[in-house]
Amino acid sequence: MTGRHTPPPLPASDAPTARMRAARSLGIDTQDDTNWEGAAPTWSYLQLALGAPIDGALAPTMASTENWRSRLHDWWNLAGITTSGNWGGENQNGQPYITSHYGFLLPNYYLLPALTGQVTDVAHGSLTFAPRYPCGYALPLLLAGTTGTIACNAAGSTTTYTVTVAFGSLALPAGGLAISGSACPQAVSLSAGQSVSWTA
Repeated sequence: MTGRHTPPPLPASDAPTARMRAARSLGIDTQDDTNWEGAAPTWSYLQLALGAPIDGALAPTMASTENWRSRLHDWWNLAGITTSGNWGGENQNGQPYITSHYGFLLPNYYLLPALTGQVTDVAHGSLTFAPRYPCGYALPLLLAGTTGTIACNAAGSTTTYTVTVAFGSLALPAGGLAISGSACPQAVSLSAGQSVSWTA
C-alpha cells in the first residue's frame, strides 16, 4: 500500500463512472486509489500460519476493522474495496467504494481457525483445537450447522477445558475432542445449550 496518492479534484458529476473517465482523461492513475479489503486479513492469516506473534499478525486487520467498526459504524456491509483518496462526494478517504454484500467478508473468517487452531476430521471422529492464546480464553467453535465456544480456565495447577454448543449438535467418540493436546476422555453428544468439561 505504499506510494498511494490522492488525485486532484475532479469535475463535478453525479456518476462515479463519469468521474473515473474524467480522471483518466486528465492522466490520473485511477487504478491506484482503492484498497482491497481482503488484503489485510489475508496477510494476517499468512503471518499466523507462519507462526508470527498474534499482535503483529493482526495489526493490519485491526486497522481495517476499526475503520468499519468505529468510523463507519457498519459491520454488515463490508465492501471489497474502499477508497484511499479523497475524491469528493461519496468517495471520501476510507469509504466503501464497490463490491459489498458478498464474499469479501470471507477472508476475515479465515482468521478464526488460524487463531483457534481448529482442525476438523469428521470422517475419523476428530475435532481438535490448538489455540494461539494462553489459557483464560473463550473462542468460537465453527462447524457446518454447529456453532459454540471452547474455553480454558486455570486454577492453580488444574486446567479445565469446556466445549459448549450454542446451535446444532456435536457427537464425537471418546478422545475425539481435544484442546491443546488434552483429549476429552468420554464420548461427546451435545445439543444446543449443552456443554462438556474435563481437566488436564
